[in-house]
Amino acid sequence: MHYRFVLLATVVACLLSLPAFAQPPMRPLPPTQFMSTSVETHRWQDEQFYYLDIRVHGISPEDVFVQPRPGGLMVRVERSESVRNENPNGMFFEQRAFNNFQEWIETPPNADLRHMQRENLQGLVRIGLPRIKTAQPQSRPAPPQGRPLPIR
Repeated sequence: MHYRFVLLATVVACLLSLPAFAQPPMRPLPPTQFMSTSVETHRWQDEQFYYLDIRVHGISPEDVFVQPRPGGLMVRVERSESVRNENPNGMFFEQRAFNNFQEWIETPPNADLRHMQRENLQGLVRIGLPRIKTAQPQSRPAPPQGRPLPIR
């Protein structure tokens, strides 16, 4: 049994020493902004909408996913990048890098998450949440004015 393992290890070592199986030196990923991506959020509002601006540096707006959840929004950024190398013998080697970011953003209670609007701009994702009109509490009528009653 032991001799089979030694024989197999010898065959593998011989195959790897052949030029067809030799691995090329791995080139590092090209320098990009991929590893230094950043996400900034800014909130503002007007009479009809609550807005969330998501600024993405070094990321395409299509890589930003916004999911409405009860009480808020889940903002996720997922990005991957790969480099494919080929040696002179026609073999391919691939390197991959991944970058993930996730943030929970609480929304006001009268924000309508069902009618969320999204706009992709250059380097910016703008989310609009319509305000739900709430009934204004009616003021109580003032008590009638009269003469004070004497207390005995």
